[in-house]
Amino acid sequence: MNVSELLRFTRWMAEHGETAKQKYDALTGVLSHNASQPQKQPVLEPLDDLLATLISLPLQQLTLEQADMLEHLGVDGFVGRKGYNFVEQTVRAGDYDPATAASQIREARNAIEQSVSNMRIIQDALENLNFIDEIDAIDTKEITLRLQFKDEASISNVVQLKDWSNEWHEIIRGVALCVDQAPEQARVVGATNGSLILVLSGTLAVVTLMALIAKHVSGIIKEGFVIAEAAEDLKQKKLLTKTIEQEFQKRREEIERDGVQKIVDAIRKELPVDLDGEKDTALRRSVEKYLRFNKRGGELDFVSPPEEVEDGEEAGGMDADEITAFRKIVEELRTTRAELKMLTHAADKGAEADEAVEGDDKV
Repeated sequence: MNVSELLRFTRWMAEHGETAKQKYDALTGVLSHNASQPQKQPVLEPLDDLLATLISLPLQQLTLEQADMLEHLGVDGFVGRKGYNFVEQTVRAGDYDPATAASQIREARNAIEQSVSNMRIIQDALENLNFIDEIDAIDTKEITLRLQFKDEASISNVVQLKDWSNEWHEIIRGVALCVDQAPEQARVVGATNGSLILVLSGTLAVVTLMALIAKHVSGIIKEGFVIAEAAEDLKQKKLLTKTIEQEFQKRREEIERDGVQKIVDAIRKELPVDLDGEKDTALRRSVEKYLRFNKRGGELDFVSPPEEVEDGEEAGGMDADEITAFRKIVEELRTTRAELKMLTHAADKGAEADEAVEGDDKV
């Protein structure tokens, strides 16, 4: 994350984090009152108000790196859909207790307040720098695609730069063909350092199809991890027989072999028009190449334009309903990625446990 993106995140927290804190304040006050006073206050209004605020927070305006900051700050579980689920389970649980609920909601509120306070310190420090306006900032009112080249998909020399440029030209070309647009309509609007993040700006049709591809690719990879986790669970319980293990392996190979076709079939159903032979071939090649990029550690992120403006349009003149549909796809994509991340962490812990056992056996 560069300086301009950090500054943008601090401003996002100052606005939306503060809004969430205020709604938590209102609910905390009612719950605390009901936990200590015989005459109860109605909970429903501040509860619904908080839930509506949490679910509408524009997390899609954040890059993946900025969204990860919420986790580092310890508040990712208190905002967005995670926050919505947390509040629902805390206040509407079957064993609801006002005192316990008040304590848990207060902890969430305090965590958000502390995060907002910390980000304001950084925001003030950055904005007080005389040269802050001279820092290059990637600013577009269109939807942006952020390609992060890292791990085995990293770029460390000009040969790799040429190879990945060719790959992404083919990916974008195939996607653009499927929606009757030219590949050059996906414009390069900037790049950042680190693991080399290339930022593209594209039309709504192109980025929506790319988001669909990314969503279904993540879903296929998740399927493989779910099977691996099930096998590991049976192994830990000493219930994994040779026959069951072979069946699990067979299923994983089927997912690997049939993954591209399954993704193409799923996307076909979601497109508003039928694909002819040329477009179908182009879509398949784009899926294959993106799957390769993803498996090698590359990441694709989507960042929506700013807030809505008047007359049912978004910034950049894009239709509000279409933008809403796009944001839903991105939300589903990020949810799947979060689930995949949890599975990956569980698998890593399982591997560490196995290594520890093997080490003990050798002692």
